[in-house]
Amino acid sequence: MGTNSDISELLDDLSSLPVELDEQVKSNLFKYIHLFAKWNERLNFSQSKTAIEILTNLVVPSLYFSILVKPDLNLLDLGSGPGIPGIPIKLVLPDLSLSIIEANQKCCEFLKTVKSEVNINELHIIEGRAEEIAHDSNLRASFDTVIARSFSSLPVLLETASPFIKTGGTLIIQCSKKESSLLHKKNERSITVGATFQSVGAFEPESEEFEPVYYSLFLKISETPDIYPRSWNKMKSRPLWQ
Repeated sequence: MGTNSDISELLDDLSSLPVELDEQVKSNLFKYIHLFAKWNERLNFSQSKTAIEILTNLVVPSLYFSILVKPDLNLLDLGSGPGIPGIPIKLVLPDLSLSIIEANQKCCEFLKTVKSEVNINELHIIEGRAEEIAHDSNLRASFDTVIARSFSSLPVLLETASPFIKTGGTLIIQCSKKESSLLHKKNERSITVGATFQSVGAFEPESEEFEPVYYSLFLKISETPDIYPRSWNKMKSRPLWQ
């Protein structure tokens, strides 16, 4: 799993991160990582098994996204699984209001445990399928920023996420280098759901120990038509683009 001292040393050595980790943040990240590793032994919700792998492969990439998020906004992490990237972002930006939508019941139980044991305020865990919850008037167009890892193809992700974002808000999608390089060609269809492609970017850590992280950024320019998102089957069979 990695010794406590190994993890503490790695946390202390993250000088290249875009955020400063004070002792309280390091302590909370430490608790989260160990809870993650413990639950993962039983539930197998990530291929990163050891605490060191969880820190290196999941937590550090999540922390880079914190520079794209304003600390006092309303953030939605869509399809978060065990809290990636939302929980690490919340731990370094404690004034952030974070909501997580996750369909997997076991992951939601884990997130509730994290909220309790790490004592995280302004963390809202919503269990259910995002494409259904997006039609809830209390949540639709209510977030400044939505962030998501690639839980499906990019057109499905965009259609699912866009309805949650306020006009003027942003969508951040973590994606592969290849996906990010192709997105600018699909902008006409992205406007269908009220979003326009803005840019692609990458975080390239100085240390070779960490892999580059690629993302695509969209701006919400208008309300999403009520018909979106469609059912999961329709989004998969007739995506916004091929």
